[in-house]
Amino acid sequence: MASEMSAQYWVGPPDAPDRIRLGPPVASGAEGVLYRGHVAVDDTTLPIAVKMLQPAHLENLAGWTARWRKQVELLRPVRVPGMVGVRGGFVGPLPHLCGRADTATTSLYLLMDWVEGVALDRWATSVRDARPEQLLLTLVPVAAALDLLHSGAATRGVPVVHRDVKPANILICADGSTCLVDVGSVRGMSGDPGHSGLMGTVGYLAPEVRHGIVGPAADRYALGAVAYFLLTGRDPPVNAGVAELRRSLSEAPLLRDCAELVDHVVAMLHPDPLRRPTCLANWVAQLRRSSLVVLSGEVTLAPRAPARQPRGAGRQVVGDGSRAGRRRARRRWVITVALVAFGAGAVAAVDLPGRDRSVRDGAVTISAAPPSVMVPATKPAPPAVDLRDGGLPPWQGPDISSGSARDVVLTQWSKSGNRAGSRAILPADVALAVSTPRPAEFSGGWAVAWDDPAGPGQSANGARCATCGRGASGMAGTGAEVTADAVAKRWPTVIRWNDGSVLGYDWEAHDPSSGKMLAEIAVAGQRFAYNLWSHLGEDHLRYLISQLRFVAGAP
Repeated sequence: MASEMSAQYWVGPPDAPDRIRLGPPVASGAEGVLYRGHVAVDDTTLPIAVKMLQPAHLENLAGWTARWRKQVELLRPVRVPGMVGVRGGFVGPLPHLCGRADTATTSLYLLMDWVEGVALDRWATSVRDARPEQLLLTLVPVAAALDLLHSGAATRGVPVVHRDVKPANILICADGSTCLVDVGSVRGMSGDPGHSGLMGTVGYLAPEVRHGIVGPAADRYALGAVAYFLLTGRDPPVNAGVAELRRSLSEAPLLRDCAELVDHVVAMLHPDPLRRPTCLANWVAQLRRSSLVVLSGEVTLAPRAPARQPRGAGRQVVGDGSRAGRRRARRRWVITVALVAFGAGAVAAVDLPGRDRSVRDGAVTISAAPPSVMVPATKPAPPAVDLRDGGLPPWQGPDISSGSARDVVLTQWSKSGNRAGSRAILPADVALAVSTPRPAEFSGGWAVAWDDPAGPGQSANGARCATCGRGASGMAGTGAEVTADAVAKRWPTVIRWNDGSVLGYDWEAHDPSSGKMLAEIAVAGQRFAYNLWSHLGEDHLRYLISQLRFVAGAP
């Protein structure tokens, strides 16, 4: 009996059934059981959230697989502070002892980032003598994340609603950051607010939801109800009118003599969805300034991420003031930390069966998206970098003076044949929460690659891989002489900076099936070309571009 109690169980897809070691279950809901899992990466083990479908739903495995696959496809690109990262999923054997998978058994698994934290409802009961602005600070990242979902900017133009925003689904982490979890109710919206079955939690359900109408306004109502809870210590009353809500809030000890703040909260709880404020981030920022003491510093809100656009032949080069230039400027992916940042851990990227068979042997590849940047709460938000024509090049920022990647590239650069005309340059932040820099071979020059375990990459023989993670991104100083004009002519997407530097990028060999975005850079004052690449998509490549800095010690 003792050996059974201490046994370790494993799950994984059929081709790697022992990929993830399960810890004890931490929660159970109507859809599934949540485990804290562990993935081995080199000499360390990384935590991962594993949601296993409830056994009662296995009779409709195909339906649940389709539902979870839609959630993965919608949420995989969303990597922002305030929202749990969704990594992928798979159909595989039931939990089993290592090496003893029973392929005759089957269950469905959803993989997410592991978030260590305390639910907001529990946290709020432990807070003593907090001012309203301190309590409302917890809503800043969540508000920005919901605005991003509602806009569709990070989900390929499809607006997304969470449908179960409540204190129990918001976690407060040890560093003070906040994260919205539980994506089981997430739904994409194809147009106007649609009709749906009742889903949510009493007290946090907008009035229209009880009539089957679902839209972003319902999420905004729910976050307003969370603010009500934080300020009063109680769930909002059900079916309350505006007058009753205003009276209830005004009687709360924290809100005495705060009539403006009371009105602001009530506005988000209005029964008419068309009369609620439409931007949650602005609403929360205003909440923290209404009838409150002056706050030190500025509230910096995460900008909306760009929509991913299809890449096709014949894209014109960006020109000053062109429509294409403005469109690409809107697609910048520059992460701004919203007061506190949530760093997402990297986990396995695996497959859900059943969609486009042309992708890979009957499976849709769910590759790792770039996680949020891990920034300490005390570190100021990074400045926005202009990637439009005529802007300042990112390497105008401070040189990189420390870090393992710098050490690797200095060693490579010192041995390269092009160092007299190719000053070392690197992304200051690779935007990979867990990644390993290593020397990479590059004839006549130097290179450094970052391996992102379990993500997409390129195997040692040059073949594309979905989960090896080898060389997920990288930087090279080539031995090829280059001019700005030559770069501009070779690439369909071009960025020109005000110092004469030019960057062009596209899929490698202009072939989307390569899975690799490649950039060529002619840096003003440098003789040789630079290459920058990413297997994690265009948004990730553009973020790497925004982070490029010269390396101190390699003049």
